[in-house]
Parts: sequence; C-alpha cells; structure tokens
Amino acid sequence: MNFKTGVVLLFVISSCSSNKDLNYAINDPILISKSEKDEISLFTYNTQTIFGKEESKLNGLLNYLNREPYDFVTLQEFFSENDRNSFVKDLSNSRYISITPRVDYTSFPSLLFQDAGLFSASKYPLVDLSSFDFGENTKTNNGAIHQMLFKEFSLSLDFLSNKSVLGTLHQVDDTTKLFLFTTHLQALSSRRHKTNQLKQIKAFIENAVYVLLKNNVIANPKNLIVLLTGDFNFSAYDENDFERVHKFLGRPRDLYQEFNSEIQEYTLIKKFLGLYRRVDYIFAYDYIGKIPLRKVGVKSINVTDVVGKDNESVSDHMAIKATLFLD
Repeated sequence: MNFKTGVVLLFVISSCSSNKDLNYAINDPILISKSEKDEISLFTYNTQTIFGKEESKLNGLLNYLNREPYDFVTLQEFFSENDRNSFVKDLSNSRYISITPRVDYTSFPSLLFQDAGLFSASKYPLVDLSSFDFGENTKTNNGAIHQMLFKEFSLSLDFLSNKSVLGTLHQVDDTTKLFLFTTHLQALSSRRHKTNQLKQIKAFIENAVYVLLKNNVIANPKNLIVLLTGDFNFSAYDENDFERVHKFLGRPRDLYQEFNSEIQEYTLIKKFLGLYRRVDYIFAYDYIGKIPLRKVGVKSINVTDVVGKDNESVSDHMAIKATLFLD
C-alpha cells in the first residue's frame, strides 16, 4: 500500500457518515443591529492556504469581510505571506483597527513550512500584553501572546506546519474586555498527541487569565469574556471526540451545539470520501477554574460557505459565524 492510498483509506475508515445533500448559506450577512451595543459578532475560518490563494478567491474573502460588520475575525491555515500582506493592506482600516497577521516570527520564513498560520483582526482596540510575564513557553508579538503546540509525526503532511494557540485581548467597552483565542490542532495524529495539545491549550488560557488578574489588568473577572475558536480536528457529532475536546479544554460551552441542538451542519466535507464533519468550533468559558467570567448568549450562529467571484469555495472548510449578546 503506497502512502497516498493509506491516507485515503484512513479518511474513509474514520468516517461513518453517508452522502448528504447540504444547502449552505453562501456569503450571507450576519444578524446584528449596529445599534445594539451589547452584541458582538464573530467569524472563524480555516482558509486552507498553503502556497497562496487564487486572486478571485482571496478577493472574495476580502470583499466578504469588508462588507460584513464583524467585530472579530480569526483565521487558521493562513500560511501564505503574500496573502497575509494583502489582508493587512486591504482589510478595511475603518472596520478592523487591530490586526495580528501571524504569530510565528522565529522559524518562518527560514523554514517555509514552519509557520503556524493563525491570523486575527478586530474592530476593538488591542490591549498590549507585551509588558507582562506569561512564562517561558509563551511568546509575545505585536501585543498578542501565543504558544507553540506539541508536534507529532503523522500520516498527513499537516505535521510540517507549526501548531499554535494565539490570544488577543480587546477592550470592548469602558468596563468589559474580551480575551479571544484561536488555534488549529494537528490532523491525523494520535489521540494521545491531540489530547496533549488540548491540555496545553487549556493551561495556556488559564495561565493567561491568571496573569491578567494578578496584574490587575482585569479588576473584576465578571468583566472578562473568554472565547476560543478554531479547527480542532475532532468531530463535534462523535460523542467520544466531543467529550475528549470538552473535558480537556476545561468544559467550555460549544456555542454552535448549544444554539443548534436539533440540527447538524458540517465545516469539513470530502464528498468523494463520504466524510462530513464539524471540526470547527466557537467555545465560551463561563469559568476559569472556579473564577466566574462574564457570560455570553447566542443570538445567531451558523455555518456559511465563502466563495469568490468564480463562485468556487475559498477553502475546503466552511466558516462559522455568530452574533453573541453579553449577559
């Protein structure tokens, strides 16, 4: 059995879903009123860009984000330096005032495939975290924090890229701050390895919150919102997969499942393999340890397909977009 055949068979074996007819919203608008001060909107998307996107697809994503009033945007697998430069240049300056274009400034570009591919943008100002000590494994760049995740050799080439977790702190209003995290777990690695990545993410988030409280960046934890987004490469509709993610992340709320408990949508579809999964999430933490945080509720959340002018999907993933209200 050659390498490619083995990978295909592994995908087939790991999926027990049959073919499904799905009609996703395409480049759809978010459900938010600009007059609502206690609502925030969020968009998270695995862009699957290794060597760069076709111009029509890249422009399609740019136009979509510039047209929609998202408050927070997180991207994963955004590896291409040219594409990132285009986003920094062409994302609306009036809408996205804080941008973290990438986190890995050490190994990239000296090693082409050693980039973490995380990107974050927001209309809310970034709180600079560079003056605080988060420990030796946490790096600070451009005011944001990140940590590399453990790697493991796997059948897919996904192990060639670095995996990381990124944290950006934003001032939402006079009293409320939002700590936004995004990550991408390695695909087709062992469950033990991905469990270790989940534990590492949990520890990273908890430590970051404790440092903020210790340094009085947050006077009252009930004024802090903590959200975690990204591609976890665990199926949300597999009970064992979801329990593993939920448990080792510290039991945050899966906002999509909470709001859409009666339906299933998929963010990763390989029709020729019969693979239909939701591996992308928006999590909210109500507590860090026993410390209560500010809660969010869900006004709307759904999966959407982002397409370019050629009407082709920008990525092999679907995006998740949400409108949240502050309790």
